[in-house]
Amino acid sequence: MMGTMVMVMIGILALMLEEGYLVDICLIYAMISFLAVVVLTKVYMGVYLQKKEEEERKMAVLEWIRFLAGALLMLCGLGIFVIEMIGVFRFKYVLNRMHAAAMGDTLGIGFSLLGLILMSGWNFTSLKLLFVIVFLWFSSPASSHLIARLEVTTDEEKDKHYREVTLDQLKEEKCMAESGEREE
Repeated sequence: MMGTMVMVMIGILALMLEEGYLVDICLIYAMISFLAVVVLTKVYMGVYLQKKEEEERKMAVLEWIRFLAGALLMLCGLGIFVIEMIGVFRFKYVLNRMHAAAMGDTLGIGFSLLGLILMSGWNFTSLKLLFVIVFLWFSSPASSHLIARLEVTTDEEKDKHYREVTLDQLKEEKCMAESGEREE
C-alpha cells in the first residue's frame, strides 16, 4: 500500500512539474517493488516449506499408526457384522436372530465408528461420530428389547419356543437342585 502511494505521488509530481524522467522513476520503483515482493515470497515459502517438511516427517509415523489402528478397528467392526449376519441366518427362532442382530449392530457400529474417529483425527466430525455411537448404544438395545417384548406377547406357540417361569418356580427348582446335590 505504501509503495502504491509513493508511485501515485511520483506520478502526480511528474504531471505537475512536467518532468518525464519522474515517470521513468515511477516505473523503476514499481518494478523494484514487484521484484521485492517476488523475492520475499520465494524466500518465505522456502523457509515455510522446509519447516513443514520437517514436521511432516515427524508426524508421518504417528499418522501411519493412527491410520492402522483405525483400519484395524474398522476391520473388527466388519468382522462383527459378518458374524452377526451368520447368526441371523443360522438361528431359527426370531428372538435368537434378534439377539444376534442387536448385539452385532451395537458392537460392530461401535468399532467401525471408532475406527473412523481415529482416522479423521480429533475434530468436530469426530465429536459428531462419538455422539452417534452413544446414541446407538442407548437406542439399539432399548428398541431390540421392545421388539422382543412384542414377539413374546404376540407369540401363539410359546410352549414350542420357550417356557415361562415365575420367581417362586425358580426358587423351588433351586432348592430341589441343592437338595439333589446334598444327597449325592
